[in-house]
Amino acid sequence: MKNTTWVRRLLILISALGTATVLSAQSEKQPVALEVKLKNLHSWRGVVGCNSPVTTFELSYQTADAALKVGSWSAFSLNGRWRGITYYVEYARSGFKLRLTDDPSSNDVFDTHTDHLIYADISYALPNERFPLKMLWSSMISGRDTYVDKSGKGKNRYSSYVELSMPLWKAEDQCVTFGVGGAFSLADSRSNFYGDHANATRVFVEYKSAIQVLNRCMPLSIESLWSPVHNNGVLQVAFQLL
Repeated sequence: MKNTTWVRRLLILISALGTATVLSAQSEKQPVALEVKLKNLHSWRGVVGCNSPVTTFELSYQTADAALKVGSWSAFSLNGRWRGITYYVEYARSGFKLRLTDDPSSNDVFDTHTDHLIYADISYALPNERFPLKMLWSSMISGRDTYVDKSGKGKNRYSSYVELSMPLWKAEDQCVTFGVGGAFSLADSRSNFYGDHANATRVFVEYKSAIQVLNRCMPLSIESLWSPVHNNGVLQVAFQLL
């Protein structure tokens, strides 16, 4: 859609400027971070995007006060049949996080003829050690999340995803988190981006820890996921290589 072009270009410009600033900076007050992970598959909010092993890369720049973060995330399946990329801008303050993400449908992010998916997230983590509940609301505001109404006109579905999660157990570098997420459309559409009707899309238990490999500490994540709307379950295992 044409109205996604200016937002997409803004995200790309901010990410590019942020990365360039970091690479030229000599101070630790403007840090750049690179994370590389190896996963047995890729799922996102209950939707399995790839069923084969995947390598993910995330390059980000964060200001000295950790309030503003810009970056890009990309993924490539080891069989060469799937890949994805997103660009994002995030602002965090007092437990709140606001995030704007652009997910191109084309490998050429400068191609104005491709249809992108732009969505906004807001999350809040309660500052309570005994009840550290995290709440997330995400809505798709522009792009390829569309449907055809009764008059035959194409409209945005404004698919939305909400999630509640909370750590159930912690011990040093280990943590077990339980969460539930669901999706629905804000428009007059029965279907949404995550499923063909409103329902829970992700019920999960995630275990995080770290293992020693060749004298290196390697973060590990194991997530057991059930998706009621798709009536399937997966076990997602991820190792952070860098």
